[in-house]
Amino acid sequence: MFLADLIREKIFIHFRQEVPYTAGVEVEEIDDRPDMFYLKAKILVLDPKYKGVIIGRAGEGIKHIGTMVRKELELITNKKAFVDLNVEVDKHWPDRLLI
Repeated sequence: MFLADLIREKIFIHFRQEVPYTAGVEVEEIDDRPDMFYLKAKILVLDPKYKGVIIGRAGEGIKHIGTMVRKELELITNKKAFVDLNVEVDKHWPDRLLI
């Protein structure tokens, strides 16, 4: 839950008013290795137009979010971090994740 909230926070910091507060995050995989922390997550949006906004021109939006998350994870874990983020459109994600 903490990692999903961390990613959502970075989305809102980076995009401010452009992305609705209906963006969600689903953590798919966590691997805390001795030399590295690995995180794989999906950013879920309700509408295809927001997928493009989050990804950004040439992937700059999603890259910036991943970089912010990675830097914070490296401070928290005191080791290298790898963050693998994807964006998906799922009109029903609030029903699945908020139960």
